[in-house]
Amino acid sequence: MANIKIKHGSEGPKWDPYGFTEIEFTKTDGTVVTYHGGLAEWCKVEYKDGKKYLIDNLEESSILFKLETGLTPDEAEEWYYKMEASKEKQCQECGSRKLEWKSGYPGEELLICSKCGEVANCHFDESAVI
Repeated sequence: MANIKIKHGSEGPKWDPYGFTEIEFTKTDGTVVTYHGGLAEWCKVEYKDGKKYLIDNLEESSILFKLETGLTPDEAEEWYYKMEASKEKQCQECGSRKLEWKSGYPGEELLICSKCGEVANCHFDESAVI
């Protein structure tokens, strides 16, 4: 089974930081594909046999990520958050299983119960507001 990890942070000088998102996709054959989107845009592929491949160009790095994983970086990030949301089985307040992600303030994503409106989970993307 494939595995995705996502890391958000900031890079660059302290007086002018840039937000970044790094997506690490581990394929079933052991190949690890890492996409970094921020001040620098790059994609690194590490094959199980030890070979590595790196592209540090915005358009080409997105293409490499899609060729290796079958998903664009945006699709991979969306898939990750949907998988995280599926871990939430039901609302703790009313027991409803109808939970959906909604956008809040810039950078804020909320998992809200469709029945009672309770917030079941949340995610904040600092890079969206920096």
